[in-house]
Amino acid sequence: MIGNRAGFVALLLGASVVARGEELNFFAASRASEADWRKDGAVMMRAPEGGWLISATNGGWAEVSRSFPYFPEGVVALLVGDAGGGEYALELRGMDEAGVVTAVRPIEHEQTAARKLVWLKDCGLAEATRSMQLSLWVRASGLRLTELIYSTIADLDDPLLMENFDGAGRWLADESVKLEGRRLSLVSGRPGGVVTLDERRELPRAGRIFLDVRELESGELTFRLLLSNKDGEALTPVEALRTEAAGLCGARLEFLSLPEDAATFRIQIELSGAEGAFAVLRQALVIRK
Repeated sequence: MIGNRAGFVALLLGASVVARGEELNFFAASRASEADWRKDGAVMMRAPEGGWLISATNGGWAEVSRSFPYFPEGVVALLVGDAGGGEYALELRGMDEAGVVTAVRPIEHEQTAARKLVWLKDCGLAEATRSMQLSLWVRASGLRLTELIYSTIADLDDPLLMENFDGAGRWLADESVKLEGRRLSLVSGRPGGVVTLDERRELPRAGRIFLDVRELESGELTFRLLLSNKDGEALTPVEALRTEAAGLCGARLEFLSLPEDAATFRIQIELSGAEGAFAVLRQALVIRK
């Protein structure tokens, strides 16, 4: 399941975030591999007691290599077990539709171990921010990063759509893909194909879309909304998400180019890629804001 009432942020910081909804986790440093980081002037290694050791005696960056969707209701948790005799900062880099980057440092000049919680709505990034990157600036001989988490908090009590790929939904597959349980794979010799959930839902103008992917090998997933007007006439489909990596991805409905007369939607997932491409799908979710 995407939702987690006893989420990382709540467990690690003792925060009451679960009172506001369920915690959906985009990134957790404790689960990351070295390939998930990009370094500039910093050296990282696994700490024996868990987490990461970061050394940059002259100052350097340790950045999460992928970007994430920005949600104003999101939260970033930073746990530093030992500052390594130096100082550190957390920088968030937001990008809008035009590619303009805005950087803010909600945590900086910290010199001691700390547990910090940053609510994105309060950190200074613009409402028009579409995506965000997480970066740590470190000047220390051995800072111990216990955890760095990015989550959003969502109300899942009354979702517009919650599909668990457990066979209960009515999926229609074209001739180029096979959906067997949660595993979506390409038919040999086909470059791509789609599955469509044969269930229509009311389309809100503001909301959230999430797709949780357990595995994705040699391919790319595209999540579309198949739209219809109030008379049931099909409109131009709208691409909501695209990903080449496993994990949780998401989008804000208000940022999609939805036709004014769109009233209902179905979801469609396309898998494209090389021979042998497959994905293991965990959950698809559409909620009101």
